[in-house]
Amino acid sequence: WREAVRQPIRNQKPTAILTTSNECLPYTYIEQMTTLEDQIINVEKQIEAVAKQIEEVETKIKAVEGETLKGELSERERILHKEKSDLREKESDLREKESDLREKE
Repeated sequence: WREAVRQPIRNQKPTAILTTSNECLPYTYIEQMTTLEDQIINVEKQIEAVAKQIEEVETKIKAVEGETLKGELSERERILHKEKSDLREKESDLREKESDLREKE
């Protein structure tokens, strides 16, 4: 019967997991923690993508700045600055979401 306990019935999830510190945790808890970790990883990837977009916009801004007269913002440059501002706000929101997920963890 011990072997039957170790091997769950096919297509049936175990109800608990024994940890290395001999704690018995409900399997649903393990699933929830895994889901949280996945969400955190996803948010981290989104933050990295936004940071890369910000870098690209900054590069475009520098290119445009070289084309315009000093003290005069071109329409294109204004649009790029707005885009950069929006991306910074998105990055801030994602960091807040990441922080909330870590608190749940």
